[in-house]
Amino acid sequence: MSRPMNLYSFAVIPATLLLASVMCSTCMAQSEELDGWTIKAGKVRIETPRRGNHAEYISGVFTLRNVSSDSATRRAGACLLADLTDQNVGKKTCSTDSECIPVDHYLVSPAGADPDELLFGGKGHAYCRRPEGSDEPKRCWTRPGSQADYCMMGELEDGRHTVPLPVNRTNTTAKANPLGSEQSVRWMVLACLNPEVTGPKPPCADATATNKVYSSGPAKLVNP
Repeated sequence: MSRPMNLYSFAVIPATLLLASVMCSTCMAQSEELDGWTIKAGKVRIETPRRGNHAEYISGVFTLRNVSSDSATRRAGACLLADLTDQNVGKKTCSTDSECIPVDHYLVSPAGADPDELLFGGKGHAYCRRPEGSDEPKRCWTRPGSQADYCMMGELEDGRHTVPLPVNRTNTTAKANPLGSEQSVRWMVLACLNPEVTGPKPPCADATATNKVYSSGPAKLVNP
């Protein structure tokens, strides 16, 4: 996808950046603070389990907290990202998001194909990240589909949120292996928090914006 982060469809403009890192004593996931709110990416969860650690679908969680703001809500969100590098999608080492070729540039048919013939329908995106708690080199993690299938975002209240937004309150749209194979896939939650001031473009949707904070959750290996 040629568009940047693209986690959000709402509007935000630059504001004063206040950033701090706080470690969770039980999960060791990082909680990032901005303009009186914190965001923390949580764990990936298995949905519709088959046996053991096998799954047809997955979901994840992230937590948004109001620590000192007068605002009742904050624009934020998260997406599920997959490590598909063993299946030849994305680079196994990277330093910046710009090094990760957007996954809609990977064709499953010859160049010049229409969008329906692009990998993940041309709706995926890639980020250079490492899971929380890991000292491994950064690599390209992929959102293997649309925001609707792999993300949850909006003007959110203080509390714990599920990603993606459940369908009919219980079902998830995130496939355990989006490439359809039986190969195990590592997943993590990447959450993004926008600043308080709103405007024409959300920083979390702008790869060049610096007035936002990310939180990466721990990786989970899922067997389809």
